[in-house]
Amino acid sequence: MEIERCRRETGMIEAELLAGNPDVQGLCLALSDWSEELRIMQNEKRRQELTRRRAGNETADAQPLKE
Repeated sequence: MEIERCRRETGMIEAELLAGNPDVQGLCLALSDWSEELRIMQNEKRRQELTRRRAGNETADAQPLKE
């Protein structure tokens, strides 16, 4: 899953920063990029879940009333 990949990548970048990798600027840029990618995917997942829930509610609302 792509969300898991983003988490792995950010974890590896954080480890590199904590280990003292001298390319702080490059690693911070990469961390920012992967973090934004993660936010985009999480928001898209939430949007899809809301759409599915709304579609399910519309189906339930469309059923005829029993007398």
